[in-house]
Amino acid sequence: MHCFKAQSGALGLAIIRQYRDEPGGLIAVSESVYPTDRFTLTMQMKRDKV
Repeated sequence: MHCFKAQSGALGLAIIRQYRDEPGGLIAVSESVYPTDRFTLTMQMKRDKV
């Protein structure tokens, strides 16, 4: 990760996205890598009554 000014082997976040057309065919794939000090991960969970 030299180009990110991050230490080699340091933790980070990798996101792979798939873009698909209406029938589900793959159009494109992208991969983004974020060094550990340059992302925030937030999750929200909602519980539905069963």
